[in-house]
Amino acid sequence: MERLGRRARRLGAAAVAIGVVTATLACAAPPPPPPQSTANWRIQANTLTVVDDNNDCFGLCAADEPYLVNLGFRVKFNSPNSASTFVVDDVSNELLCQGGPDNNGILPGGTESCNTGETVSVPTAMGRLSFPNLKLVDVADLAYGYTPEVAGAFTLAYEEDQVFGSGNVADTVASFAGALRSALNSTIAAGTLPADGNAAAQLIVDVIGQVAARFVGNTLLGLLSGLGNADDLIGVAPLVVIGVTGTLASLVSSAGLSSTAVLRGRVVTAGGATTTNVTYTRQTIAGIGLGEADTNYRVSWTLGPA
Repeated sequence: MERLGRRARRLGAAAVAIGVVTATLACAAPPPPPPQSTANWRIQANTLTVVDDNNDCFGLCAADEPYLVNLGFRVKFNSPNSASTFVVDDVSNELLCQGGPDNNGILPGGTESCNTGETVSVPTAMGRLSFPNLKLVDVADLAYGYTPEVAGAFTLAYEEDQVFGSGNVADTVASFAGALRSALNSTIAAGTLPADGNAAAQLIVDVIGQVAARFVGNTLLGLLSGLGNADDLIGVAPLVVIGVTGTLASLVSSAGLSSTAVLRGRVVTAGGATTTNVTYTRQTIAGIGLGEADTNYRVSWTLGPA
């Protein structure tokens, strides 16, 4: 009997030990979430084509001196006041077209200005916007509270006025940065994404559609006046990358991202590189024409990993 008693006491002690271990494991903190994925992204102008030039006259004014100015931005969902902006430009060096058609028969071929039908490469200093460590999210990441980052640019095409001289267009565009940050902070940065993938996708599409209209609405008169700049604004187009991948990228696309109105621009997810042609010409915003109706530039852009 004594032997059986000792055995029972040993078994009881073992059971208590197992219970303590089990309780300890149950109370242990869950493992930390995996780090949020990031990627280096770029938005880059490849070429500019003068589909219809602005200077429809003769002699020295018979062709265009086009250039781009880009107001870049990045902002994170559910991150108050996270919007930041920067300007990429090379206004001092307008684009030059070598060896194209002559200037309406007045000047010899090979002059530097760009005629209708000519295409020119856009240098990195004028056309590349870099976004290192863009924060990415798929459906599973929503459960951890991770939210995507949105990066992009409001791209503006100008034609230089060589008669009256250019003003500082980069400073003009930079003066709109505060309005853009305000629009981004009141929409994307204030947006809280639900954990449900479909609901998150719909909210992303709805919010992105608000940003362009709100920003341009706040800066429309400034863009029209040029703030004293003699150069011609040909057109405006936003380019946007949303840091969603995998299943969530598919859900965002299905929710209507491709049909979201962004002033002739383009919105893409971070699923891979996209090359697209964007047209710069007059468009009507809030009943007001913005840009040049008799001019048309086409720019090839790539939005993709750096």
